[in-house]
Amino acid sequence: NGILSNKQQENPFWWNANHV
Repeated sequence: NGILSNKQQENPFWWNANHV
């Protein structure tokens, strides 16, 4: 989840698209 946390902070839209 560490990478996901970083990705979410950098690209919240990308995180949402992969966790919609």
